[in-house]
Amino acid sequence: MLLKFPKPSPAYRAYVHALNVKNCKVFLIGIILICILISIDNTDAVDSLYSNFDVTYLSTSLYCGILFGIALIGIVLSKSNALLQKAFVWFSVSTVFIFLFLIGYLDVIKGIGLMAPALGYMIIAVMFSTRFLIMVPAIIGNGLFFAYYALFVAQIEIYDITSFRVGLFSVVMFSIMVFVFVERQRRAVFSAREALAAKVDQLNRALDVKSTFLGHMSHELRTPLNAIIGFSDILLMGNKPAKESERLDEYLGHINSGGRHLLGLVNDVLDQSKLEAGEVSVNSERFEIRNELQNHLDDLSSLFTLKEQSSLLKVPKKPVFIETDPRLLKQIMINLLSNAQKFTPAYGKVEVTVSKAPNKPIIIVISDTGSGMAEDVVAYLNDSSSVSKTHYVREAEGTGLGLIIVRQIVQLLGGEVYISSTLGEGTDVTVTMPAKYKK
Repeated sequence: MLLKFPKPSPAYRAYVHALNVKNCKVFLIGIILICILISIDNTDAVDSLYSNFDVTYLSTSLYCGILFGIALIGIVLSKSNALLQKAFVWFSVSTVFIFLFLIGYLDVIKGIGLMAPALGYMIIAVMFSTRFLIMVPAIIGNGLFFAYYALFVAQIEIYDITSFRVGLFSVVMFSIMVFVFVERQRRAVFSAREALAAKVDQLNRALDVKSTFLGHMSHELRTPLNAIIGFSDILLMGNKPAKESERLDEYLGHINSGGRHLLGLVNDVLDQSKLEAGEVSVNSERFEIRNELQNHLDDLSSLFTLKEQSSLLKVPKKPVFIETDPRLLKQIMINLLSNAQKFTPAYGKVEVTVSKAPNKPIIIVISDTGSGMAEDVVAYLNDSSSVSKTHYVREAEGTGLGLIIVRQIVQLLGGEVYISSTLGEGTDVTVTMPAKYKK
């Protein structure tokens, strides 16, 4: 609905309270000065509101000015108590309505018109923020009571009653329209500020991750480069004894290992860049998953042998077929298997288990008996909205992009990744893939 405001959030209420307090201080200072000027310029008494109380510009400005001063002092002194400060703000607004009623009454008697209520309602509508069901009835109620008292109680002789009623109705309605417009704009500004603050926070966290990643990346690049340069310098020294030639194979092995490590770092960065840019295409094929996964385990057999680790593939007896991109599936499995092998100590075990229920996705679980992870780290890694995966950046060799790349590729193929782990016992990474890729 046009005039319906959504329920304000606690953050918006806090924002509005601070805004009301700030505006109220400025407003009270201004209206106190107005009361002083009215008191100086008007000393004449006019018709009485009650038989024992003379309502004049002087008495109205004097008494209301005192109330405004009390409200201003209360707001300033109660800055440490939000509830008390709010009470003084609305005491100020209530006093303003009384002030407008009395000044409007005096202006009508003098034939000046409705300038005081018109300006007053407009200022209140612009400067004070609250719920629609509070401000609108307050403005309407004050206007109706003013009209009732002027026409039926005080029975002021008004030359054109119709013009008076139309004028007062227009003042009230226009003030409500101004309040609705300003309040909507105020809420829009707050929403924009909140969105901007969230975006700035997200960018700051991304910059923190980037700094951590670049620091780690520089170390990872420096280590193999130092090895390559150092061993190549030894080979270039020349005049080596014949007995030293048997160590050439060892040096060449180190150089080869360092080069491959650098290539892996660069490939990780390039893969991540392509995924973020949406440049990875999916070419799906239908194939039996057992042979594919066994090939991936065989690719890493030398690493398992080096640490005397065992690797095992468990699949259903009935062939399980999947229609997806074999190249991307290989990238997922190599990342997860190499990660599992890396964190599993010597003589440990890495298992790959495949399960498939009728009309259900294919589930691939990579289990290891490695170091495991703490609960808070696991919860953080399972948060797909998280922009950083600092555990992998801190703990693993390489760029730390492995799990990020895996998650993005799996999601690209329509699947999900879930991690469960127990510190000191091992980790299970569950990859759920649709049996048939859908664009």
